[in-house]
Amino acid sequence: MIFRTPKPRLSKALSLIVMGVIALSAQCGGSPNSDLLPQALNNTIPVARVGDGAVASVGSPVTLDGTTSYDPDGDEIIFLWSVQDKPETSSMGDTPFSANEDRNAGTTTVVPDVAGVFTFALNVQDPSGALSDTAYVIVSATPGLDLPLADAGARSEEHT
Repeated sequence: MIFRTPKPRLSKALSLIVMGVIALSAQCGGSPNSDLLPQALNNTIPVARVGDGAVASVGSPVTLDGTTSYDPDGDEIIFLWSVQDKPETSSMGDTPFSANEDRNAGTTTVVPDVAGVFTFALNVQDPSGALSDTAYVIVSATPGLDLPLADAGARSEEHT
């Protein structure tokens, strides 16, 4: 009786990924033996983390902090802040971030323009293009303080 050892086979999905990486490597001037294949197969998705939510008055700047985000592989990350949700009456654009004039900073600042709840989203991306799950931070904007002014009337010079 003859026994044959089965040949190892990759799953179809993994085979397609490997072939795609090899093809991409060849298009970029690399060879199928380049370091791109192990790097792509061993890359870990980065992690987006945001600071606590905030309560602020309309018109007051609020700092959003994503500096605790990281890449498990130690790669540098790019920060991608966006507006997830805002009050209907808000005229805030999709990228209202002002710190460093850049939505791609670890910390950034927004200024709520109306009272209500704003939800901001953060994704981080590593150099290989791996994108994190989305982290969210909520900012509740309250109307500014409109304190009443007291009117004591005209000044009187009479003393008793």
